[in-house]
Parts: sequence; structure tokens; C-alpha cells
Amino acid sequence: MFAGAGAQAAPRATHTVPIGVSVKSLLDTARTRNPEYAAMQFEVDAAAARAEGAGRLPDPRLRVEWMEITQAGEQNPTLLPSRTGSTVYTLMQELPWFGKRALQKDIADLEILDAKGRAAWAWADIAARIKVGFAQWVSVHQNTRLNQEILDLLTRLEKVAQVRYAAGLAVQADAIRAQVELTMVQNELIALENEQRMTGARLNMLLARPADAALAAPVQRQPPPAALQRDAAVLLARARANNPQLASDEARRQAAEKNRDLIRRNRYPDFSIGVAPHPDAQFDSRLGSDAGSQHPLSAINTARQRTRGPGHGGGGGGAAGSHRQPVTGRAC
Repeated sequence: MFAGAGAQAAPRATHTVPIGVSVKSLLDTARTRNPEYAAMQFEVDAAAARAEGAGRLPDPRLRVEWMEITQAGEQNPTLLPSRTGSTVYTLMQELPWFGKRALQKDIADLEILDAKGRAAWAWADIAARIKVGFAQWVSVHQNTRLNQEILDLLTRLEKVAQVRYAAGLAVQADAIRAQVELTMVQNELIALENEQRMTGARLNMLLARPADAALAAPVQRQPPPAALQRDAAVLLARARANNPQLASDEARRQAAEKNRDLIRRNRYPDFSIGVAPHPDAQFDSRLGSDAGSQHPLSAINTARQRTRGPGHGGGGGGAAGSHRQPVTGRAC
């Protein structure tokens, strides 16, 4: 039954709206073709991809130690485990200080909101330019149609004036006046034709199409928007709730606060743990554990430099974790 229904629905044709007949057709095309908006969408995807790995534990490390690689000088140095005194494999995992991973995740999530706000703001600007261009597109077509009607009327009047002048029923000035007005309307049509080409080129630029690509004549008029309330409090509330630029700025502000807290937590040491089997003469192997910590050196100066930014002193761009002195201890 479902197969038959699908076979009957398959031949149904889909009708595409020509580009230019309505502002919606232009907006739909720009949403899929405009390179500026596409770049902002890629930035949103990149921020989302970074957020997937934010807040996770660092990748574990595998450390290999070769003991007595020359067998007390009896052979040339070698790294083959079967020809060395012993080989120790240590699997280590770094553990950041408490709260660091949560802050990293929060910062990544706020970066997504920032990217989405900038993408929405870019689209609002593109849409506004398209709507202005479409209004000009409609205006130039209506003016062209109106001037063409005037041209047809003047052409008939000019013929009537010539016939009346030839019959002696009118003076020559009437025929000349009709020809002058006819020429003025023709010049106006030429100017409107140039304006139509320029308007079409601007719209095609926003749609990432060739400048001379054909656009359909507008046949669907956008209904006028509702009257905007002029209450300052209402407008301010709408701007705070819907303005994408304000949302992006707010996300950046919160991310900066989280980043400040993360820099402060970078003053505290991170830890690392590890496990490793150790060969023994009496036993096949013994399981050993390894623990260590990384203590930040010059953490206060580094935090100040990162808070001030790169323009307030040298060396401020490095992470606080790069000024750490590893201290390890081992127990077997």
C-alpha cells in the first residue's frame, strides 16, 4: 500500500519561484548562496566543533623508558626491548585543577552563542540590503511601465499634431512641442533602463551571481509592515531581546569573565597520575604507580599580562600553564 502511494506521489512536480519576483525569492537565494553569510555559518560550525572537546580530560600519554641499553658496555646502544636490561611502559593522565574543565566548557558554549549572534547580525544586514534593493527593483519597473504608457500616449498625440498641422488646423509650435515631450520621455526611459541594470547588478552581488544575470520582473508586492510603536521603553526591550549584536556582545562579556576566572585558576597546580608494570627478578612483574604535579612559575605576572592583553608587555600571549615546573613522585 505504501509503495503504491509513494509511486503515485513521485510524479508530482515541484514549481520553483523565479528569482526576483518577490523579496522572499531573493532572501531564499541569498541564504544559500551569499558567501558572507556562509562564512559566518562555518564559524558557528567551527565553534560547535571546538565545544565538543572543551572541558574534557587531556589525552593520556604513554612514556617508554629503556634501562641499560648497552648492557654495561657489552653491546652497542639499542632500543630493542629484548636486548636491553628492562623496558618500562608508563601510562599517564593529566588532571587539571578543580573547576578548570567546567570553565573551559562554559567558555566554548559562550563562543557558540557569540558566533551565532554574529551570523544573525550579518544576515540581518544582508536581508536589509536585499529588501532595499528589491524596493528599488519594484520602483524602477513601475516607473518604466508608467513612462512607457506616457510614451505611447505622446506618440499618438504627436501624430495627431502633425496631421492637424498638415491640414492647417494647428500651428507648427504644437507639433514641435509634442516632439520635444516625446524625446524627454524617451530619455527618461533610457535612464530608467540604466538604473534597472544597476539595481539588478547590486542584487546579483548580494546573491553571489554574475552582475548581468537575469532577474524576473517583480509580480508579488510585499505587504507594508505594521506601524512601529514609538515608545522608547518598548523599543529598548525589543532590542535587548531580539538584537543579535547585543546578544553577541553579551556572550563575549560572559566569556571574558569566565576566561578571567580560568586565568586565576591557572595559578594552581595541575596533577598527573600514571601506572606502569615493573619487571622483577622474583616476580614476573610489579605494578607501579606514578603521581606528579605541575606548579606554575611566575603565575601572577603571567596572569597580569594575559589580563592586560598583548599590547601591555612582552610575553603576555603565552598560557599560564607554560610556566610550570614538574614535580613528580613515584611509589611501587
